[in-house]
Parts: sequence; C-alpha cells; structure tokens
Amino acid sequence: MNIWENYLLTGENRLKPRASFNRYQKLTDALAGNDQVNGFKSLNGEWAFKLFHTPFDAFACIKQGQFDTFGQIDVPSNWQMRGFDKMHYTDVLYPFVINPPYVPTENPTGVYQRSFHYKNEAANKVIIRFHGVSSFFKVWLNGVEIGWSKASRLESEFDITEVLNNGENEIVVAVIKWSDGSYLEDQDMWWLSGIFRDVELYQESPADPYDLKVQTLPDTHYQNYQLVVTSEGTIQSVSLYLKDTLIKEFTVEGEYLSEWIQEPLLWTAETPHLYTLVINTGASYIPISIGFRSIEIKDGLILLNGKNIFFNGVNRHDFNPKNGLTVTKEQLEEDIIMMKQHNINAVRTAHYPNHPYLYDMCDKYGLYVIDETDLECHGFENTGDYNWLSDNAAWSTAYVDRMVRMVERDKNHPSIIMWSLGNESGSGQNFMDMYQAAKAIDPTRLIHYEGDKQAAYSDVYTTMYTYLDRLEKIGQDTNGKKPHIHCEYAHAMGNGPGAMEEHQAVMRQYPRLHGGFVWEWYDHGIEVEHNGQTTYWYGGDFGDTPHNGNFCIDGLLKVNREPSTSLLEYKQVAAPIRINWQNGQLFIENRFDFRNIEGLLLRYSLKEDNQVLTSGELRLPSITARTTGSLELALEIEEDKRYFLDVSIDEVDQSYCEAGHVLYYTQLTLGDRQRLFRLFEEKQEKTGPILINQTNEHRLEMSTERVKLSFDAIRGSLILMEHDGQTILSTGPELTLWRAPIDNDMYQLKDWTEKYFLHQGAETMQQLIIEDDAVIFQKYYGTTNQGWGFNIKYKYQLISNEQLSVSVVGEPQVFGTELPEMLPRIGLEMRLPRSFEQVCWFGNGPHESYWDSQSSVTKGVYEATVAQMHTEYLYPQENGARTKTEWLQLSNKNNKHIQIQFKEAYTVTVHDYTKEQLEAAKHIDELERADFNVVTIDYKQTGLGSNSCGQDQLAQYRTKVEPFAINFIISIGGD
Repeated sequence: MNIWENYLLTGENRLKPRASFNRYQKLTDALAGNDQVNGFKSLNGEWAFKLFHTPFDAFACIKQGQFDTFGQIDVPSNWQMRGFDKMHYTDVLYPFVINPPYVPTENPTGVYQRSFHYKNEAANKVIIRFHGVSSFFKVWLNGVEIGWSKASRLESEFDITEVLNNGENEIVVAVIKWSDGSYLEDQDMWWLSGIFRDVELYQESPADPYDLKVQTLPDTHYQNYQLVVTSEGTIQSVSLYLKDTLIKEFTVEGEYLSEWIQEPLLWTAETPHLYTLVINTGASYIPISIGFRSIEIKDGLILLNGKNIFFNGVNRHDFNPKNGLTVTKEQLEEDIIMMKQHNINAVRTAHYPNHPYLYDMCDKYGLYVIDETDLECHGFENTGDYNWLSDNAAWSTAYVDRMVRMVERDKNHPSIIMWSLGNESGSGQNFMDMYQAAKAIDPTRLIHYEGDKQAAYSDVYTTMYTYLDRLEKIGQDTNGKKPHIHCEYAHAMGNGPGAMEEHQAVMRQYPRLHGGFVWEWYDHGIEVEHNGQTTYWYGGDFGDTPHNGNFCIDGLLKVNREPSTSLLEYKQVAAPIRINWQNGQLFIENRFDFRNIEGLLLRYSLKEDNQVLTSGELRLPSITARTTGSLELALEIEEDKRYFLDVSIDEVDQSYCEAGHVLYYTQLTLGDRQRLFRLFEEKQEKTGPILINQTNEHRLEMSTERVKLSFDAIRGSLILMEHDGQTILSTGPELTLWRAPIDNDMYQLKDWTEKYFLHQGAETMQQLIIEDDAVIFQKYYGTTNQGWGFNIKYKYQLISNEQLSVSVVGEPQVFGTELPEMLPRIGLEMRLPRSFEQVCWFGNGPHESYWDSQSSVTKGVYEATVAQMHTEYLYPQENGARTKTEWLQLSNKNNKHIQIQFKEAYTVTVHDYTKEQLEAAKHIDELERADFNVVTIDYKQTGLGSNSCGQDQLAQYRTKVEPFAINFIISIGGD
C-alpha cells in the first residue's frame, strides 16, 4: 500500500505535537516578542518547482536529482493559484471516486527544491517546521529522507540536526495532492494544494523543555486564580509580567509549578487582559502570553469566570482572492480588528485550525475561539452511509491524530474556550475517541461537535441553520439539557441574510441559547482579469465539475475586503447596547457580559423631518453588565408632530479602535404625526387648460402648456412624458412582480419560474376612461396559465403645469385555489433618461435596506449618484433598495429635476440597468448598462431571509397576492 493511502499511519519521523512557543537568548527580546528567536530562519521565498502527473514520476525525478528543468514558485502559496493544475470548488462532494483509503492514480504531485545557508554555532537541535502543506508531503535534506506527514492544516516538525550542514544545504519537498487524508478534508472551499503556510527553522537548547502547558484555575469566587505550569523538561524559574512590570517571580524545582495569584486582571473578550509568563530554562527565555480565565458549564449554562456569556460570532476560513489559503499576518490582524469594530466577539475556525498568528490576535484583541480541527467528511452524506469512516474503528488513529495535534499546538491560548471535533462528518465511535484524547490533554475547556445530535461526546448541544420556531423550543427545553450554540446561521450569501434581529431576539430571550456564529466571514472569489477588468470567479468558472457554483460567495466581508451591507447590519444586531426613550429619559441597556459602560460618549440629535432642532453629548453613568440604566434628556416635542431622535454611542480608546469609534447607533421616532415629509405642496395652482386628444385609436395625448403625456391607447400605458420638450419619462409606470433573484431565493425559483411564471407577467387592456384632467386605464395583470391575477386601475391626472398625479390600485382576482406562497414584489417600474444621474431621497439610508434588514439604516435626506445606488454583489442580483422612502428626486447637470412625492412610504431602487440585464449577468464584469435609468417603486418587496442555507423569509416579511395601492405625484423643477 502506498504510504499516502495508508490510513493507519499519519507521519514518519514527525516530532510529537507540542505547544507553539519561541525561545530567546535575552529576557528583553522575550518580553518584546521581537524576531530574535534562537536560530530562526524563514525558508519562505522562491523555490524551484515542477508539477508531475503522479507521485511515482515525482519520486523518480527526486532520485535522479533532475531539478535543472524546474520553474519557480513562491512559498507559501497554493500551486493552483500560480497556474499549475486545475482550480476546483465543491461544497459537499468529493471531486474523485470514493474508495477509501485509495485516491486517484492520476495524482498531481509537486516537487519543491531550494538551497539555503545555515549556521548552528551553539550545537543546538535544529527543527524544521511546516505550518501547513496539502495534503501529503515528504522531505529530503541534503539527499537524506527526513520524514513525511499528513493533515493539511496542522503543523509538522522534524529534527534535522544530524543531516544539516553548517553552511550550504539543499532541501527537497514532494507534495501529493490526494491522500487518504483527503477523505477527512472535504470542507466547503476550493481544493487547493501545496506548501501554503510558512516554512521555518529554529533551534532548541538541550536545556530547553520539549513542551510547556499553562493553566489558570479559579477559586470558588473567581477572584484568585491558581497558575499551573507543566513542563516536559526542567526549568529554573517562572516570571509573571503585566506588560513590562514584573508581578512575581517563582523558582521551580523540577517540571511543575503551582502558585496562587491574588486578584489578577481577568481575560474576557471584552477585557482581554494579557500577562506574559517568561520561562527561564537556563539557556533560553520562553515567553507565553496567558490570560487568567476559566470556562465551564454549570446549571446548563456556559460560564466564563463564573458569568454567563453570549456569542455574536462568525465562522472564518483562511482565504485570499489572489493567494488562496495563504494569508499574511497583516491580513489576519486586519480580520480580527474588523471583527471587533463590527461587534463580533467570537470566531469559529471553520473547519480546520487557522494560521497560528490568528490565535495571538484573538488573545490580544479579545475574541472567543472555537478551535476546530481539520476534519470534514461531508461527501459521504450522499453515499447513504454518512458514518462510513467516522464509525470505523480502523480510522480512529487518523481522527485522533488530528485532534491531538491541534490541542497540543494551541493549548496555551486564553482565547480558545472550546475545542471542536470537526464538522459535518456524521457520527460514530471515532469522535468519542477524539473527545477522550482531548480531555486527557486539556480537561479545562469545553468540546463541541454539531454532528453529535445526542450530545454524547459534545459538552454543548449545537445546531445549524435552525428555524426560529424550533430554536425557541430548544430555548424552552431546559430540564437537564446542555447549553445550546447556533454554530452556523444567517447564511451571508449575496444580498442577505435577513431577520438577524429576530434571531438575536430569540437567542437573547432564553438563557440556554448562548448565541451563534454567522456563516461566514469572507467571500471566496478568485480574482481574475476578464473583459478588461478585475472580476472574481467561483465554482464552474474554471471548467471544474462537479461544482457548487457561487456557494463559496457567502461572506460578510466582500472579496475586495469592503464590509458588505450584511456586515453593517450584523454590527447593529450584535451591538452590546440598546437604547429607548420614554417620558424624558433615555434607557440604556448594557448587553456586555462583563464590562461597565461608564464614561462612553452618548451623542444625540433631535430632528423634525430633516431639520435639526437640538443636539448634544452626554457621558454615560455607571451601568454594569447585563443591566439597564437611564439618563435624563428633556426634549421639547409636540405630540401632533413627528421627530427623529438620532442617538449614537462612541467608544473610548481600545486596542482595535480610537476614541470616537461608533459602537452603536439608533434612530427613535417620537410623536405621532403620520403625514409624510413633503418636499413641496401636493397640488400647485393650475396655470392653463389641460388638453386631452386621442389622435387615433393607437395614440392618446394629455398636455398643459409645459407638460405633454403620450399614451399607447391600445396597451393602456404611458410611453412618454415631456417637459418643455425634454423627456422626463421614457416608459412606465408598469406593474412587476419580479426581482432579479437573490441567492436566498434559490429554493423558490423553480416554483416562481416554472409553476407560477412570475417573471412572465403581462397586462391586458380592458377599458379606457377619459375625464376632464385625467386618463384612466382599467387593466388585468396575470402570469402564464394562472387562475389568479390583479384587476388594476391606472390613473394619470395633470394637476398643474408641472405636476402629474399617478395612482395605481390593484385588487386580486382569484379564480382557482393555487396561489404562490409569496411574490418577489409588487412594484412599478419607470424609465428615465440617463442624464438624470443625481439622486436625492428622504428615507432609509445611506446604504441599501430591505423589509427584514433595516437595523443599520436611519431615516434622513441622502444623496448619491445612480451608480452609487448600486450595491455590487459578486454574483449580480437584486440590490440597492432604499426602504421607507417618502420622496425621491433625480436631477441632471442642467439643474432640471424630477421630484416624486409618495402618498405612503415605499421601497425604491434607482439603477442604470434593467432587472433582466441584472439577472443575465453572472459576474460583475458581465453586467450591461442600459441607455436609461430604471426607477422601481415597491408597494412591498419580500424580505431577504437566509434560505440559501437556513431560515426562509418569515411570514411577516412575505409579499402576498393582496390588494395594493401606489400613489405619487411627479413634479418637474429647475431650468
């Protein structure tokens, strides 16, 4: 059996796993954490490289030493991202024949070679460390085989002291794409290969301990903590520092230290107090960042330092659109800072251990971590035997190896509060073996596995994409039950998710529900140049099959690293503060689990419509965690008017932001006035006769001195509106029930397009009515082969020289019993000249919002260009809606403007393309623009939901076959 297919073996000559730490010759270097690590040398950089069809071809080349024909590749990188081999994306499916442990004979194998200079003047051991290689690799140094290893996202170390030259050296690495380990690495992501994480050398003295483990154990009051240091090897002393201040120094006799620390500052995600523990071995100084904290379950609740905690988390992959799985330290730190700035307090390393630097950043900035091992067997779900490997004892060694290596590497990070046994791999005895192995190493942390439906080998009960009604039942079912975590929910694919506020409310209501983790952090698009511009490709674009299309484009962070609307929404939903106003008082709810919010700056502004009446600033009083406080705020308001009270809370200086960073904002509506904010009077004085002339059976005209309307009398539609001879409307309004589908519509589309034909709506003219100043069309709207539709009345009334009143009223006409559960929308479309490119509106903004996604917007007057009204999704889809719009104005460079005043607040979009053009585009470079602008006015548009994976649109956010009315006045102004 080939070694890369021998599932009973996980490596050869690989050092046993241990914690990751650095060794320094000077105490000052250890405290500074600088680059002066003993004997450190990075082997990152340019390597010679060649890709072979099979491992046997590669090994033959290595044996003969034929490297002169090689090209170049950078390390770390994925070779597919450098033009070698084929790109391939699947969500669930294995892209090869399932026959474990065997893999394809045609098995791409990359051979890497480089020379390097090294001096080992101290005669220490020299270790080579590979942080990540996918999926099997073997190493030679100076012609001697060193060893081999499996498990792509786990580090491997080898002792190379005996074969390392003091001077010039040659290293060769063979990396095999497929191995038996590939059956355990079927995560939802691109299949990428190669040396994709750092390669480095370092030294350890004979006096250095092989391994170190640090634990902090609380007393019964969580006030004093026992510091326990266990060393595999003798150490001389242990010093505890807080920043640069020495707190205490301990002499160690042997390999074990146990000391009580009185009232240390405790580590939480909200208060990430880090201490530095410096281990003096006599030959080296070893710094370890530690946090005094405990994690446990009591009375069915997850407690950190004795207090109940709540997760507003996110699932995260290592990913970069140019470099695949290879990420820099700068990107990792930026990820963590952005998470903190958007009120995310937890991360699940889905579905493998991330780059080790990530955990340092989580320790530093404060994020709770579920550290998940490199294990997913999702493809077996489709075979009918999901537990094929997971309940096969012969594979236990491979399973346990992955768990043990992760726990040993990461065990000293305070940010890690749970270990995860993997993801979507069925269930079976091998998980129990992993659970027991992890507990033997580290009994202080919790263990998570969503696939354990009985929670037999998981300390918490976790579910994915659970609908709200079931989630509420889980929250209510507390008798003897384990705490619940929603480890994946709110699938952030395309335009969505919606109803995050509703999920938050349910999870906050029941103590058993400890929050959840949105799927996921980052879009996984591959950057390419196409059609003369930068665009991003997904599954199938590289000829890969089978594939899962754009299912990898499901992040809160856009592939260009801009926050998506959903990330802005999540920031508000996850915010640790809520504010209400009543009877002259602001009530401030502190949702932090630990932190007092005293001293944060509250800013407020009272507006009537868009006119600011008063504003001010206040410092928050002492409001402890999970309590509500109040502030006096006397405001002069009249009950028969409408006011908007804008309130925001600014942070003080934090490691992840400067003072003034907005932690939370909200807009409260005060007063009970219902009348909308008017730009102008509804009706101006008429300045001349209104002429209605039916020139022939096809054409009808209505005009004043300055305005002319042209109608198609046969079809009953407005085909042109002119003002002083200049075109104002080129088409419309016309009824539409369709939107360019969003990703969360995917499971509705078959019914919408093949059963109800909602994209094929048509109007039938029934009656023309001409009044003194109005033209009325009675029409019927239906879709292909349906027993339902709408009787519609279009009324166009010229009410002045500059104003047109439009009323569209629809009544459902139902002949049968078969109706769609929901419609995409009920709306009107109009077309305007492209020259009207400046947009101003009073409604929700500044960015897009939808019926079930409005937490991050506030009402006001906003301005944008038509181009800026577009929200770019990597897979083009419905976008850019502005909800609760009361008026809209479009203007051109000549100061001519079109004002649309709505009778009710509607949802509005303005785009320079049609929904058909939007739907036809599959990538951002394929979206064709029209030679006109399209304004859509929605009576209702169905919400976003999360049904690409998870909750469909809630009942209250669905557009039904129902009566509707859309009324507005178009006024023309300017030159």
